[in-house]
Amino acid sequence: MADSTPPSHPERQGLSRRVGGMVAAIDRFVVDGMINTVGFLVFAAAEGLRSLETGKAQLALLGALALLVVTLVAVMLGLPNFWMGALTAGGGRC
Repeated sequence: MADSTPPSHPERQGLSRRVGGMVAAIDRFVVDGMINTVGFLVFAAAEGLRSLETGKAQLALLGALALLVVTLVAVMLGLPNFWMGALTAGGGRC
């Protein structure tokens, strides 16, 4: 019976293993990394859209509005001037 395997060339086998290893590393780190990044971005976008649908955006807007009202009331009452006077009365040290 005839042997169907080609003759072995050790220098060519080493080169093909190195090239194969480089291609495998590029596939593992670059290609898979890009695909994982795209998948993460799609997941993050879906979570963001889901929060709009569940009312979390409205809750955040309500919180921002409440903070604005509290800030306006504090400014109208002169609280920032009161706090700045208390800071400067102590010799300007914080």
